[in-house]
Amino acid sequence: MAESVKNAEVSSDWAAVPFYVVGEGTASALQEASPFVLDIRGQHSGNASTLGPFVLSELKDVPNPRLLYLTGDKNRDTLSNILTSGGVALDYLQAYQTAGSPTFEESLGSALEAAPATDSWWIVFFAPSSASHAIPTLQKHGLLDSAKIVAIGPTTDQALQNDHKMTVHAVAPKPTPESLLYVIQSYP
Repeated sequence: MAESVKNAEVSSDWAAVPFYVVGEGTASALQEASPFVLDIRGQHSGNASTLGPFVLSELKDVPNPRLLYLTGDKNRDTLSNILTSGGVALDYLQAYQTAGSPTFEESLGSALEAAPATDSWWIVFFAPSSASHAIPTLQKHGLLDSAKIVAIGPTTDQALQNDHKMTVHAVAPKPTPESLLYVIQSYP
């Protein structure tokens, strides 16, 4: 009995804690992972450059604001720079690590064999780290020579252009499947 009361107290505590996320996908994953998280904010932002000012506006009346900053091993410093320059102290905790698929090249080969022959390819990059992992294999298969490149958002776009010297043909204005499909279908 005491354990269930303790769990109820923990869940009610977490229900009152706001969680800031960059997009709808992260908000959905958070809701699925924890039924105790009820106050999710910022999912409309779509990128760190938009989320940062939103968080700052929400914390403007909080004296000495401090946030637990859950991060991955390959995140950029855009959001943390915005928050710290706005006076928010951050306690960093690496919550995940990104790793490329060890079977990517094999899986790509299988997908290419099954795909209909075409001269027109769209390659979508969802993160700077996935681009770094995939580009050597895509080059090996000659896919970047004729493909049109689309980035899921401005951070990935900048990484593709600056770090990989690639031409990006389209950038999704929001990190959603609908937005991605729209920019591809709208491309001349």
